[in-house]
Amino acid sequence: MKFNSAYFMFAFQEEKDVPAPTPHYALRLLSGTSIGPDRAIQTVRTAEGERAADGISVIGEMGSGGTINFVAQPKNLAAVLYGALGALESSGVANPFTHAVTPDQAGKPLWITGWLKIDTINMVIPNLMINTLKLTTSSDKRLFTGEMVLMGAGAVQNKTSPPAIPATKEAVAEIFSWDMAKGTWELDDATVGYIKAYELNINNNLTGIPGEDYFFYDIQEGPLDLDYKATITIIEAAQYNLLVWGTATPANDAEPEAAISMGSFAAKFTQEDSPECSVAIDVVESQYRNALPKLNVDPDGKPQDLVLEARCTGSDPKITLTVKNALANYAIGS
Repeated sequence: MKFNSAYFMFAFQEEKDVPAPTPHYALRLLSGTSIGPDRAIQTVRTAEGERAADGISVIGEMGSGGTINFVAQPKNLAAVLYGALGALESSGVANPFTHAVTPDQAGKPLWITGWLKIDTINMVIPNLMINTLKLTTSSDKRLFTGEMVLMGAGAVQNKTSPPAIPATKEAVAEIFSWDMAKGTWELDDATVGYIKAYELNINNNLTGIPGEDYFFYDIQEGPLDLDYKATITIIEAAQYNLLVWGTATPANDAEPEAAISMGSFAAKFTQEDSPECSVAIDVVESQYRNALPKLNVDPDGKPQDLVLEARCTGSDPKITLTVKNALANYAIGS
């Protein structure tokens, strides 16, 4: 089999058990992608007069889902964020259109239908939800990429052929990368050029609800966790001082602050200036949850990194991701 001849396409469902008729979004897949049907077998030991008894086996839980690692591109990124966070507002009358994605505090993640192709194997997977979504980019691995973990509440369907109307892939040139955010990185309302890695995590904490069939009857959303990591190189004491002493310029005889340090984060990746094609991340308030960092003495004088781990907090929206692209809207259903 040609395991590199593969794709994952998806569309939003109007509701559970109403699969979308055709795919709308196509993802360029990366290594680590693994998705399809699941099946558990339950075996109970029995005493049958012999040491090696057969026992009794039955089919246990069956399900669907898996991990999709993908390249973050302008149109599909907004769709994935919408599916994970649940709220999107689109505006504009011509390219570029603006899509502001925020957490839906009153709702839940969107139901998704997925189309999977690996060589000659074709599947349709209805009733999927995004359990977790991680977006990453760094100075070492510059491509902006994503990892989403999907949970399903329905049977995977084998198909003898690909969808009649496949989703259109975005051009290879339409990507986001590390250098596209130059000059826009902001930590705690201050512009920083010495950041070296960023990771955003969205966790819906989904739980499958068992029912009368082998498959989950439904999926229950849990608390929505939003956090990020920003790795900086310590080139000055201010950020260390803020975490430890509570201020960038601590007084003489200051003691470590027994309080949670507050922060903020913003960055904007611009793939094209005109018409604008970009994604902006804005966290107005966050709580740093690091343990107090230790400074390492190094006779060779090598630079030391500081990983800032923060939880998005404060008033709604706790995070806003604004995507500008050539797509007018993100349809649900047809």
